[in-house]
Amino acid sequence: MYNNIEEKLLHIVKKNIFDNNIIQNNDIIVVGLSGGRDSICLFDILMSLSEVYNFKIIPMHINHGIRGKEAERDLEFVTKYCNDNGYDVYVCNVNALEYAKNNSLSIEESARILRYIAFDDFYNELRVKYKNQNVFFALAHHKKDQAETILHNIIRGTGISGLIGMEMKNNFYLRPLLNIDKEDIDKYIEFLDLDFVDDTTNFDDEYTRNNIRLNILPRLNEINKNTILHLCDLSNDALDIEDYFYKKTKVLLEDNIIQFENDMISVNAKNIKQFEKILKYYIVKNIFDKLNIKKKDITRKHYNDLIDLIDGNNNRHLDLPYNVVADKKNNILTIKINNYNLSMKNKKRS
Repeated sequence: MYNNIEEKLLHIVKKNIFDNNIIQNNDIIVVGLSGGRDSICLFDILMSLSEVYNFKIIPMHINHGIRGKEAERDLEFVTKYCNDNGYDVYVCNVNALEYAKNNSLSIEESARILRYIAFDDFYNELRVKYKNQNVFFALAHHKKDQAETILHNIIRGTGISGLIGMEMKNNFYLRPLLNIDKEDIDKYIEFLDLDFVDDTTNFDDEYTRNNIRLNILPRLNEINKNTILHLCDLSNDALDIEDYFYKKTKVLLEDNIIQFENDMISVNAKNIKQFEKILKYYIVKNIFDKLNIKKKDITRKHYNDLIDLIDGNNNRHLDLPYNVVADKKNNILTIKINNYNLSMKNKKRS
């Protein structure tokens, strides 16, 4: 079907984001460019497609403040690589070590949080600058990354939602390589003899994600060589299930809302108590989304605690991540964001 690996990957990415009308003329695509194999592959593919489709590419590089001289090497490489191809790179410096210390987080998690904060900030900046154009961020996650994410979510206890892993399109984030094998990316790099740099922290299994990549996933592949494929298929199935129950329970939630404000919602717990557990689970999910509450650290235990709160006969209070509190009184469940606690935290940091 394809004459070579370049033609194959160009066809897949084209189908993923252009044939589905995600990207249109004059749109802007920011490419997260670390300088590693995956991001160089994505950048090269998008540069090729930009010759056919009329869209603007902005490469973005983030220095997490972790790897010292190696990070400086990466920045120099990315800057030269972009300049050689006619692009200026947007550079953002963050301090993952300091953030991890101040927030009692792992360096891995701190780097991830700061990375997405940087993406969000740059997105808002570009939306102001290019008012009449769509802005997207293209990230180089692939099939193997998807399998690792799903395993990580299973370990963390995120429930059915965690089985979805990452989505090809999520708001303004795009993952055009998500259905592409890591081996094909390596073949693409080799076929075109593209330069890249390796991040040595990717080989340190002290990081949870790397432990899964370097130790757990290879063992699973020894048991079944199609492990990655099966995990990605599971992701697609979970997405269909999620979509079905989410839509069904959105209607049920709306029918049982007693009071709703930006940071607070009260619902009829007596009615919701009669539903099956799976419906209660997705009603709670809808509540979190209605209040714009992040679900990254909301685990199965938190969902179960809320369902127990709904099912119980006694008035009770429950504390949840992100300064969210839940109270049940007289068969009314109230979930709200405790902005007082948030403001006190901000005062302590300032």
